[in-house]
Amino acid sequence: MVAGQTLDEKLETSPLIYVKESKRVDDKDVKVFDFVHDTYRDFFLAKYFADEINSGRFSIKQDYVKQWCDFTSYGYPCVKGAVKKAIIFMVDMLNEDNLADILDVCSRVYPRLMEHYVKMNDGFYDPWSIQEIEFAFEVAKASNFPTEKLPQEMKKWIKYSSENCSFFFYGHHFKEDFGFRTALFSEEAQNYIFHALPKEKKQNLINWCLEQHTFSYSNLLFGTEENAIIIDYLSNRPDIRLNYSTFYYNLLKYLEKNDSTVQLWIDFLKSGKPNYDYAAYVLGKFEDSRAVKPLIDALVSQTKYIAIPDYEENISPFLRALIRIGEPALPLLEETLLLRRDFRKDMLYAIIDIRINGSQEADDVLRRNVTAAEYETLCLKYEDLMLPVEICKEERKQYLGWLREIGENIEKYF
Repeated sequence: MVAGQTLDEKLETSPLIYVKESKRVDDKDVKVFDFVHDTYRDFFLAKYFADEINSGRFSIKQDYVKQWCDFTSYGYPCVKGAVKKAIIFMVDMLNEDNLADILDVCSRVYPRLMEHYVKMNDGFYDPWSIQEIEFAFEVAKASNFPTEKLPQEMKKWIKYSSENCSFFFYGHHFKEDFGFRTALFSEEAQNYIFHALPKEKKQNLINWCLEQHTFSYSNLLFGTEENAIIIDYLSNRPDIRLNYSTFYYNLLKYLEKNDSTVQLWIDFLKSGKPNYDYAAYVLGKFEDSRAVKPLIDALVSQTKYIAIPDYEENISPFLRALIRIGEPALPLLEETLLLRRDFRKDMLYAIIDIRINGSQEADDVLRRNVTAAEYETLCLKYEDLMLPVEICKEERKQYLGWLREIGENIEKYF
């Protein structure tokens, strides 16, 4: 703190803090400060707890348990909201012995909590109380503590909550809450919870997200069952057109590629059912050569393509998928170029894009099917892109290296 500077003046200079309100108390002007985002509050609270615990000034087994008893308006103890969130951050700052104590406390406290709660409510069971078990799960998984060391009692409660308490039983709030709450879980934990849900509940959640055009869950992996749910929803809802950014950036990253899922989307593409064109985006993302012929068949059979909303380029998704697949698509692209002159422009567009990505094979196909004059014209039209193939390859390699570097050093950019 600068000499002569008051605490209020110091707080006002912090980019993490703002003046929430000013009011008069005992004839004095008092400023109420708050963090610009709750996460900062949670983190600093977590840092305080972690320092106190690691230094031995705060006992988990004695003092921490008291935190469960400071709010009893519903007849059962629970952790204050701020403390609950802070613990999730705190576990990464604790040494292994303290983590073991945290897990031990959770495993001992939760069964007593539930027993006390049910007794207070004459045996009535309310799924809201499951948030306490979810919290224990968050603490356990976020800590990177070995799974085999989790007490069996906690494993039993986790399994029960996943099977019997839907995160979206009670309408809108629970559906949104699932994404928010799981955002703090480890990747393993998110998938554990999601895949432990019964099929009907899982289907309700996915359908709701599709209707709301939102997927906010990170690190989930949608396997064969989940892909089938998405396809069933799309094929039976001709009134729904998901915008491009929602489908491409929010949903595709969750889809697992395996033989079953690839075949599911190929079958959907061939079916011609409502929204079948979304299959092209999935198959393009999968980059599987088995999809080349179905994609070309879909492309040449369409009479008029209605663009997916919010798509930055009004390009057929079938063509875009073929470009993503790359060199494996070239033989059929060339064959179609020769047999279907009405699609010559589309085929050339795809071949040029593959060539721009550094494919010598695409360059050979292009030279075989256009005159020397046409080739020169294309080079002039795409002068910044139609560079020699080796240069294209090198530039692509440098670009991917740059992206990789950003990913590895992401913290310094924010």
